[in-house]
Amino acid sequence: MIWLTWRQHRQHLLAGLTLLAALGAAYAALRGGLVTYVRDSGLSICLAQPDEGCGHLIDGLREHYPTLLDLLPYLSLVPALVGVFVGAPMVPRELERGTNRLVWTQSVGRTRWLLTKLGLLGAASVLFGLGLGVIDRWFLSPYVAGGVVSPVERNIVGLLDVAPATYCLFAFGLGVAAGGLTRRTLPAMAAALAVFVGVRLGWESLQYHLFPPLHALVDHSAAVPVGPGRQDWVLPVSPFVSADGTPIDDTLVARWCGPAPTKQAYQACLVDHGVFSATYWEPASRFWAMQWLDVAVFGAAAVALLLVGAVLTARRRG
Repeated sequence: MIWLTWRQHRQHLLAGLTLLAALGAAYAALRGGLVTYVRDSGLSICLAQPDEGCGHLIDGLREHYPTLLDLLPYLSLVPALVGVFVGAPMVPRELERGTNRLVWTQSVGRTRWLLTKLGLLGAASVLFGLGLGVIDRWFLSPYVAGGVVSPVERNIVGLLDVAPATYCLFAFGLGVAAGGLTRRTLPAMAAALAVFVGVRLGWESLQYHLFPPLHALVDHSAAVPVGPGRQDWVLPVSPFVSADGTPIDDTLVARWCGPAPTKQAYQACLVDHGVFSATYWEPASRFWAMQWLDVAVFGAAAVALLLVGAVLTARRRG
C-alpha cells in the first residue's frame, strides 16, 4: 500500500520538493544583497546598541526589494495548494476512474487504504509546511533583525516556523473532507480553495482580537519616549488622540499647530490643545504564543476534517 501511494502521488511529492527548491534558490540569490548591506552599511553595529534608532540605515534595508516585501503576504496562501491538488482529488479521483472497485475489493481493504493514504500524505503535507516556514524565516531574518518587518506582523507571523505546517495539514484535511462530500474532483478542489482562502484571511483579523495590542498615550512634553521596541509591530492607526483616546484628525492638528517655526514650538502647541500621540503595537514577545495558537486551532480543525472525510468515504457503498 505504501508503494501504491508513492506511485499515485509521486508527482505531488516531487512538485512540492521542486517548489521548495525553487523558492530556496530565489531567496538565496536575494538574501546575499541583504546580508552584504547589513554588514557594510554599519547597520549590524548600530543594531547592537539598543538605544540607537538606526532609522536611516533601516530605511536603506527597507529599500532592498520593496516589491518583494509587498508580495510576500501572498505566500500565506501556498498551503492551499496542498488541499487543492493533494487532498481534494484523493477520493474523487478513485471514484471517477473506477479504480476504487479494484483497490477496495482486494486484500488491502478500504480502512487500510484510507489510513495509509491519510497518514503518508498528511505527514508529507506537514513536512512541506515546515520547509516553507524554515525557508521564509531564513530569508526574512535580516529584515526582522533590522526592524523592517516584525515577526508578529499581519501576513508575516503565519509565514514563519511551524505555522505553515499546520496550515498545510488543515488544507489537506479540508480537501479530503470536500472530496468525501462532493465525490467529484473539480467541485472538491474549488470548495477546498474557497474555504481555505476565506478561513485564512478571516483568521488574520480574528487573531489580533485574541491578542489585543498594547497602547501608550504620550504627552508631547514628556522627556522619555514610551512605546514599542524595534521588532514590535506598530499598528498603522491615527497618531493623534485626545486624553480619553479619541482620534483627532491630522488635518485638524495641522490647522492648529502647523507650520510651527521649531519642533519645540510644535510640541508646545500640541500640549496646549491637549493632543497626545497614540501608539498601538503588538509585542514581538507574543510570537510563539501566536504560533502555538495556530497549531492548536488549525491542528484540531485538520483532525476533525480528516475524520469527516474518512467517515464519508468509509460509508460510501461501492
